[in-house]
Amino acid sequence: MILHRIATAARNQDWFTVFIETCIVVVGLLIGLQINNWNEARSDHAKADAFSERLLGDVMIARSQLSDFLERRERRLQSILKVEEMYFGDSGVMPLSATECEDSADSRIISIPPMRVPSLTEAFAGGLIELIDEPELVRALISVGQSEDRLRSAIEGMRAEAPRLDLEFPDAITRVRGTNPGQGGYRMGAECHFLDQPRDPHFLSRVAHATRINASYVHFLQGHLQRLEELEGVLTGRDAQAPFQEPEAFEAP
Repeated sequence: MILHRIATAARNQDWFTVFIETCIVVVGLLIGLQINNWNEARSDHAKADAFSERLLGDVMIARSQLSDFLERRERRLQSILKVEEMYFGDSGVMPLSATECEDSADSRIISIPPMRVPSLTEAFAGGLIELIDEPELVRALISVGQSEDRLRSAIEGMRAEAPRLDLEFPDAITRVRGTNPGQGGYRMGAECHFLDQPRDPHFLSRVAHATRINASYVHFLQGHLQRLEELEGVLTGRDAQAPFQEPEAFEAP
């Protein structure tokens, strides 16, 4: 309709009307574009808010699971250290419990921890990270992603290096079939007889090697846990903890 009026005014050489009607068209287009931009911005903001809410839930679950996992791995590390101390003849060390013996036999198990954050994968794969306008949150997301990559790479190297004490020294650490009171059925247990055997420098060397591998494993797990805690802190507005000195890569001892 308005274009018809402009055409009619142009034929009649009514330039003032042409000017006014043209201005109306231009202003209308600008207003329409601005409204469209506002709507897109509101939609992006809503998506970012929904993503942040999902992300916080995922991070809290991952942090809790990794924290429990780390606690068990720290206990295993202490068990291996205890074997080393006992072999050195520290009479003040209490004998190994059944659990500590099993932990020592399991020293070769370097597994991928529970650290999956589904919404973090969504952020990078689905482009949602581009909707986040908070630099601190973006940095925290990238930091967690990089930490996970380092951890996975380090675990590959540790798996190749970790000694199997129960297979290399079956007389010192013997696998036995036992019951699992908590879940029923059977599981593989272990019995430790290394103090009953003649002193073997090679056994001690392999135990020390297992200690270094598991200490590095725990260190990487601690670093990734702190990255998750820092991300959770950014999402909830809490202050982050002091920086954790995390190794860039695993180096075989």
